[in-house]
Amino acid sequence: MRTILFLVSQVLLALPSDSIGIRPSYSPLPPGLSGLYEGSHNADGTTRWTYIGPRRPSRKVRGTDETIFNTYICTGAYVDGVDARAAIVGFNAMCGYGRHFDKVLAYVHGTAVAYGCSFGDGKGHTCAYGNYNSSSFLRGIEGACGKDKTGLFVLPDEKVSYGLTHIQNNIC
Repeated sequence: MRTILFLVSQVLLALPSDSIGIRPSYSPLPPGLSGLYEGSHNADGTTRWTYIGPRRPSRKVRGTDETIFNTYICTGAYVDGVDARAAIVGFNAMCGYGRHFDKVLAYVHGTAVAYGCSFGDGKGHTCAYGNYNSSSFLRGIEGACGKDKTGLFVLPDEKVSYGLTHIQNNIC
């Protein structure tokens, strides 16, 4: 697997933008309940987070697929390791074998947020499906960015990214 690391200042150049040239930015998730959230923008530009629910038992863990088209972006911020691993496990369990999301899907555990962002043409994205599955990308952040560090994995051609961050940070 080939890993490419960018400086934080280059994050803006690496992320896809939507059809009008403005990059979506979703506000931090509300503190409180651990579980899966789906985000969208209100008409006034603020973020509306919908709590979908806690982690439920899922089907068996899917094998990790790899791809040669990968780009990790490490932000270098600290996130609690126990919370981070639980958020990643929760996100992957909720994705199952092909959960669809329109813009952003996020799973919170404690102070950590595992998330997926679709930068497509409004058709959304299906996570944990095929070669480009969320499980391998989210688990790879620790190897690429370091233990207890935040970062994201971007697939520009697929117009999707998966990341791990602290609950106080903006995503996507």
